[in-house]
Amino acid sequence: MLSGYVGSFVFVLLLAFGIFLFGYAARRVSALYVTALEIIFGSVLITPIVLLADGINFSDLFAKPSKETGYG
Repeated sequence: MLSGYVGSFVFVLLLAFGIFLFGYAARRVSALYVTALEIIFGSVLITPIVLLADGINFSDLFAKPSKETGYG
């Protein structure tokens, strides 16, 4: 249970740090660039988690859902 609290606390700290950095960047450059960076960083951070948690292949992320893959 303690690890859940520690994980949540670290997540909140990283989230606050990220919001601060992207807010600072938004004041310095165009909002389009900041949005593109958020999408890229989000994809880079979330893709490994999805692959490890669901136990799927990288190609399955972009495959059409079907009964064979269990997602259709």
